[in-house]
Amino acid sequence: MRENLKAFVDTSNVVLVYPNPEAGWNVPKVLQHMIAYDGANPDDLLLTTSYDVFQARNSSAMSYLDQIAGPGIYRAYPHKALCNTLVPGRCVNAVPGKVLYYDDDHLSNTGAEFIAPQLLEAVAKALRD
Repeated sequence: MRENLKAFVDTSNVVLVYPNPEAGWNVPKVLQHMIAYDGANPDDLLLTTSYDVFQARNSSAMSYLDQIAGPGIYRAYPHKALCNTLVPGRCVNAVPGKVLYYDDDHLSNTGAEFIAPQLLEAVAKALRD
């Protein structure tokens, strides 16, 4: 696979999209439980996961992506929009009034809006160069 990837990278602009954090639980269901059984106010809820766990779980994938080099390589880091922003050492799953995941792994449309600027910036650079 590396040879195929190298040939592609040598002739094309490529945007590498790094992993986004997995929540580890079904975010909407956890929030429902917190509201229904714990009396939480949905407008005050902040749900997060460990940034260290995210890094440990994704270190090999991120290391692999880091090794891909070439003049047409552009990188997008979705986790930078979700981790270490509102709470140091944590990745957000939900912020007051907004659910960022529609299950335990996949970003909701709202979550996608959080990471879209990073992706669009990398794509714009790749198209410009």
